[in-house]
Amino acid sequence: MSPKKDRRSGSMIDKTKSHVDSMDNSFGRKVVGMGFALVGLLLILGVIVLNVISNVEPELDEELNVPKLDEIVAHTNEDEIVISGKVEDAQQVIIYVNDEMIRDVVSVEDEKFSYSYDIPEEGEYVFEAISVEGFPFRRGSERSNAVSTSVDWTPPSADVKIEYEEEVATGLVNVTGEVEPHVFVRLLDNGDVAYEVQADEEGLFEIENVRLEAGENEFRVELEDRAGNKNVLARRVVVTSLVDAPEVLGEDIPEASGDLIRAMAALFNNRMMMIFGVLAILALVLSSGMVAIKKRNEL
Repeated sequence: MSPKKDRRSGSMIDKTKSHVDSMDNSFGRKVVGMGFALVGLLLILGVIVLNVISNVEPELDEELNVPKLDEIVAHTNEDEIVISGKVEDAQQVIIYVNDEMIRDVVSVEDEKFSYSYDIPEEGEYVFEAISVEGFPFRRGSERSNAVSTSVDWTPPSADVKIEYEEEVATGLVNVTGEVEPHVFVRLLDNGDVAYEVQADEEGLFEIENVRLEAGENEFRVELEDRAGNKNVLARRVVVTSLVDAPEVLGEDIPEASGDLIRAMAALFNNRMMMIFGVLAILALVLSSGMVAIKKRNEL
């Protein structure tokens, strides 16, 4: 065989071996790739299964200890609220909001737990909790006591009714009106709260005996609902008084009431006045006795 043919045959053998090696490497890579893809698929399926299981209501186990939730504020304007409580011999709890189970599992440490719930919108919210055990198939206790709160982010309406006399001759004025139910109504004097009342369930309020100085008196009006939202009205209470308000002897003594019995009762409740009264009575009895003895001796 000529050298030329030998070189051609060797070249063909080398090409064939190179092709076979290439096919082997390609097949190996495909096998490895398929293996990774299969593992990824199994992981995805596992996550899906666990996700489905985590949304399944735990099977009731009456032997598990029931959590006890702490009380929360009845009204709030916050955008989150902390739910806390206690439970014995438990590692985890699940929180329910308006009868819907929260997927997050809350850890228990030293028999205490806490969970911050982000409030999505205004409204009423009722919270409960159960203790849970087991994974992935969980068992749960009976539900805890329910705690609730009302979420309000809206300030009280400025569309209110306020009535009062614009000119008085007594130094005192009554301010009445109608606002949203249960709203706190305040009269501000130079930024400080001078008077405060809470409207009733129909929104009616009355601030009695607002003390005035002679001349023009001006008060800002502040409204605050039970959630803590405030609204200072642009409208002001402006009253002209012809005289200064009368002096007040004491908070317990009726002012300009003309009720002698109530005034005497208020004075009697004052310990100092009572002591002076007792001393006066003793002095009167002693002096009367001495006068009687003196007259008897003269006879």
